[in-house]
This record gives sequence, C-alpha cells and structure tokens, in this order.
Amino acid sequence: AKREDEPRTPFSGSAWRWVFLLHMTLTAGTAGEIFIGATGVLLASTVLLGLWIAWPPRRGWKAAFDYRRWRRPQHKLYGWHRAVGLAAGVLLFALALTGAYMNFDHWLNPALARWTSYHGMYHAHPVDQLPRQILPAQDALAIAQSRFPEATWVRFYLPTPDEPVYRVLFHQPGELRAWIGKTAVYIDPASGAIVDLYDALDAPLINRVLDAAYPLHNGEIAGLGGRVLAVLCGLVLPGMFVTGLLSWLSRRRRRAAAGAAS
Repeated sequence: AKREDEPRTPFSGSAWRWVFLLHMTLTAGTAGEIFIGATGVLLASTVLLGLWIAWPPRRGWKAAFDYRRWRRPQHKLYGWHRAVGLAAGVLLFALALTGAYMNFDHWLNPALARWTSYHGMYHAHPVDQLPRQILPAQDALAIAQSRFPEATWVRFYLPTPDEPVYRVLFHQPGELRAWIGKTAVYIDPASGAIVDLYDALDAPLINRVLDAAYPLHNGEIAGLGGRVLAVLCGLVLPGMFVTGLLSWLSRRRRRAAAGAAS
C-alpha cells in the first residue's frame, strides 16, 4: 500500500502520520499550524503564570505536598492542583515551548540565520523539469554515505522539480534524536556533486539547541523513561483543567453562600 505523506484520513494506510498531523496542524494546513503554535505559546505563558502564583516560600515546599493536611474537599482540590502543577510545571513549560517553536520554525529560522550563526537548511531552486540523465539513486546514496560512513541513513528523497536534488538524511551516533537524525546531504542529480550538507554534531550551538526541540518535546532525549514522562505530562493537562475548574466553582459557591448569609 502506498503511504501518503499528507493523509486526509487515518484509513489511507498512514494512520500514525495522520495522528501526527492532527497533533501539529489539526490537518488544517498552515492555518492549523499557526493555531496550534499559538496555543503552545498560550500554554507556556499559562504554566509560567501558574508557577508564579503557586510557588511556595523558601520553607514551604514540604507543606505544599503534604496531602495529609488537606481535610476538606476544596482543600484536596486546590492541594492536588497545586502540587501536580508544581511537580510537572517546568516540564510542561518545556513541552509547550518546544511544540510552539516547531510550528513556527518556518518563519523563525530565516530570521535566526540572518542575525545569528544559525545554519539554515539548504533549499534548492525549483526547475521546470529534471535533466534527462540523472545519477542512479544507489550511487547518490553511496556518495552521501561516504561523507558520514559511521552514520545510518534514515530517509532518502528523490529529486523532483520542486526540489531538484537528492536529499539523504542520516542519524549519527551521538545525535539526540533517537531514530531520525538531522544530518543531511544534498546531491546534484546530474553531476553527483554534493551541493550542501548539514553535520548535526558539528553545527553551531544555536543549531544544536534548536535541533534538541523535537527529542525534548516527545521525551526521546531521555530514552523510554523520557517518553513515558512526556505522555504523563500530557495526561496532566486535562487533570489540571478539571481540578482547577472544580476548585474555582467550589470557591464561587462558598462566596455566594457567604454573601447570602450576610
């Protein structure tokens, strides 16, 4: 079955790709990408505000997690909401910020390349048609592999009129991304010359920091434990919403009752 790169439904042979696109863009293209990126910025801002409000005094950390002191239901709601937020807040902020960056990187990276040492990715100029005689794919892969003999190639893109180069992606030992690396080699399909390459291990510092966004966002930077932690942090969000909402409603009812009694 043919695997679609932009599946419209999860039933086209690319279910996991569809789930990924739903997470990144709501399958709504650029508009969805901007919307999800904006929600990431909003979430990061909300987490920072929550941490600032809930941050205990210097000697108050033990009390903030002492659930035995939470006697009444409203105390338990507030206590768990605060304790879980304090425990997961920093990681939630990192997940939200890295997610927002990955949605806005198309616009941010060109500015970074202009004002910093950021090494932008190579973009070939589109052509009307490819040359009649092009280098066989096997030879292109061999040329690319010769530049990174210790690396494992993970993706191979054939030349098209929109991107008239062979693009070979590698994962080098030591890269933070576990299964798809950032190292890339671009090869001219007519001459076999390497027109550009990106060595993820020898890139400028700002590149290496930004390259870490994806493995930090999905937790693979810390192996299986990191992935599990990222999933748990995702599950924390609806729990925080429910406990926060119930705590607010409880406080509102108490104020209304106090006002009626007076």
